Amino acid sequence: MPFDITLLTDDLKPHPSYQMEVEAASRAHGGTIGKRGVIRLPDGGDFHFDFHDFWPKKLTGTFCQIVFDVARKTNTYVTNAGSEVAPIKVDGVTLNTETDMGTAVLIATPAALCNALQGRLTRWNVEMGKLRA
Repeated sequence: MPFDITLLTDDLKPHPSYQMEVEAASRAHGGTIGKRGVIRLPDGGDFHFDFHDFWPKKLTGTFCQIVFDVARKTNTYVTNAGSEVAPIKVDGVTLNTETDMGTAVLIATPAALCNALQGRLTRWNVEMGKLRA
């Protein structure tokens, strides 16, 4: 099952232009935007971005750096599919830490974001495996 990573903002504010920021951050980190909006990264990562969702094929350092940069630039939380819905708040985001999904997990670096997302992806795969069985 696909694992999406979502940018989440305060519902009372208009959503920022995520697509523009994702494309700019991707290019800044050596990524190329191909057909159907698939972004390919120099470290072998690739993903599709739609509205406010990243759909990565795998988590790489460059991908996590892009998510980190975009969350910081757009002042948004990061969250994902699955049972672990507590949002992630990257260093530099100024939104309040309390959301309707609970207290945000604070993340200081892109590497720490990658570790947190990898743990959530592992749990997601276990949950989906149980559902398929």
